[in-house]
Amino acid sequence: MEVAFLHKYLFLLANNFKFNLFHSIDRVLKKSAKRDKNRFSLMHDPTTTLSLKRYRALINQSTGKITEKKLWGSYEWNSNRSIENNIEKSVPSFIHFCKCAQIEGLDGYVFEISASDNTNIEVLNNLLDVLSIHKLKVVRSSNLICIQQIPFLVELYKNKDGLQYIVFLTQ
Repeated sequence: MEVAFLHKYLFLLANNFKFNLFHSIDRVLKKSAKRDKNRFSLMHDPTTTLSLKRYRALINQSTGKITEKKLWGSYEWNSNRSIENNIEKSVPSFIHFCKCAQIEGLDGYVFEISASDNTNIEVLNNLLDVLSIHKLKVVRSSNLICIQQIPFLVELYKNKDGLQYIVFLTQ
């Protein structure tokens, strides 16, 4: 209600001074639209990626439960690229995840990889090799993988379309 009253009195005040408020608002909106054209469609939002949606659908279908975990997802798989190139595209997002996961209370990061001919372990090893190339310190132990001194529990999933999901869960 208060916002509506504010708008009403702002409009009345502008009319009193013979000021065209709607003209000014249109000008600002046009300037913003011109500035922001294609600005946000080029950015990667790791919370709304297609890869994350497909992973959640797989988990929902296999367990019957909707996962409530706060997850980030890699870029969706592009079949025209190699495994390494697909992973490399998501490395900056994963590095950002490593920096802010604890602060923001994030539960994990999901990599989507198409490697139907490879086992889950081969795909995981390939992923860790690519991360190591990008100067991320990777330490493997029996039940955890530490990346940048952050311990992760790793879960591996595969859907019927040959897409594999490697999930790094924060501890």
